[in-house]
Amino acid sequence: MIKHFSIIFLLAFLFSSCGKDNKGDENESYQSLSRSVDKNQFESAKFKVKVIPENLFGSWIKKESDSGFELSQGGVAVSLNNEKFEYNSWELIEDKLVLNSTIKKGKATEPYKEIYIIRELFKDSMEISPSNDPEKRFTYLKKY
Repeated sequence: MIKHFSIIFLLAFLFSSCGKDNKGDENESYQSLSRSVDKNQFESAKFKVKVIPENLFGSWIKKESDSGFELSQGGVAVSLNNEKFEYNSWELIEDKLVLNSTIKKGKATEPYKEIYIIRELFKDSMEISPSNDPEKRFTYLKKY
């Protein structure tokens, strides 16, 4: 019987504390958390997604520049603010993003294939590494 009262008391305490204004506590928690991660990383981390083609659809812009690519259904890829590469198709093979493009060399062009390992994929950002240099990492932000 005492065990039941203890459980009821504990639940009553928890429910009563949920109704209080905890803005100060939340702010302190967020400030504590923000010391270890950037606010944008924290927001993005809440929406980690599976590496499947549907989650890659959209425009991706390199964090350090305004260039990137747009990935669409049917394997269509388009260059964004990139004068060197003209992307034309893409595919996902396991955790690897394969971008097929045409590289411009003066007036001539030649086919070029880039293979990236998708390190992390979030709802609004992804981190990738060139397959031939896995230590290098690039962050792309999804453009809406």
